[in-house]
Amino acid sequence: MHLRHDLGLLAGTVGLVLGLRIGLQYALYLPAGVLTDRVGAARTGALACVLRAAGFALLGSASGLPTLLGAAVLLATGGALFHPAAQSLLAGVTARRRAFAGYVATGQAAAVAGPPLGLLVTFSHLALGAAVLWTTAALLFLALRGPTTTASGTAGRGHLRPALRDRAFLRLALVLSPTTLLIEQMATAVPMLGSGRAAVTVYLCVLATVAAMIQPFIARRADRPAILRASMLATASAFALLLVANPLAFLAAACLAGIATGAMQPAVFHSIVRHAPARAVGVHLGLAAFASGALAFTGNLLLGHAFEADAAPAALLALAALALTSAATHRTAPAPRVDSPPLTTPPRPAPARTTQ
Repeated sequence: MHLRHDLGLLAGTVGLVLGLRIGLQYALYLPAGVLTDRVGAARTGALACVLRAAGFALLGSASGLPTLLGAAVLLATGGALFHPAAQSLLAGVTARRRAFAGYVATGQAAAVAGPPLGLLVTFSHLALGAAVLWTTAALLFLALRGPTTTASGTAGRGHLRPALRDRAFLRLALVLSPTTLLIEQMATAVPMLGSGRAAVTVYLCVLATVAAMIQPFIARRADRPAILRASMLATASAFALLLVANPLAFLAAACLAGIATGAMQPAVFHSIVRHAPARAVGVHLGLAAFASGALAFTGNLLLGHAFEADAAPAALLALAALALTSAATHRTAPAPRVDSPPLTTPPRPAPARTTQ
């Protein structure tokens, strides 16, 4: 809205800026995962936050296309570095399920509270506030460089070749690759269907509320393979219900989309971490995110053309079929690797008995 109305940019220019940010971030996930394991998740996370802070500061003061493109590059690079760094740290925490539940809960809270707060201030003040918060986050990452509690908190191997030779993980990454596209389309398909503003608002509010309500609960159980399958089935059902011209079906689709959105992110995280060696979590996260982002980038372009060509039913059925295929091909997760971080705190050994 700021780019279109405040700066008066053409729709094609807005698409260029947003497309550059998304495409570059997806492309950088793979080298970002390698860097995370090589220099350490804490250092990578701090660098990511500094780049994001600089990007928001530049975005808030931007008045022309070159400055906007520079801000997009900074934001994309920081975003690509942040996710494998933060999730690598979470992967090494002993109580991993509880830690990731807190991580996604705070993210959902920010997503719900952000838009109303944005209405109270100007965009420049909002961008400046974001820059301050990201700078604070960088300092918090640097504070983790002491005795680390994570598997990837210090420099590790960071080699891509073993991950590319791991056929079981490549199959897993292929199965997980539709998740980013499906999550994005669950939020954007309804506006593309030509629904009224009130209907779109209700749909998005229900989706966000349901996702925020269930995600902390699901995140503590999402290492079970059944959670990912259930989220895919809920996704397919949501897209199918959008084809039904009925208010109840529309509301049910929003609820199912919220359930799927809330369950899919933690399920993907635990599936990857369960398979990855402890000192190569960043590489595996980056490789899976790169595959998912590449499919999302291509899929969004194709689906956009389908919606514009009045082929919305075919697009929705294709999305439902993609979710069903992913659910059907997802196998039971392998047992955790011996060098993988534990799921829960290990039991304390019993005290040794002394002989009299």
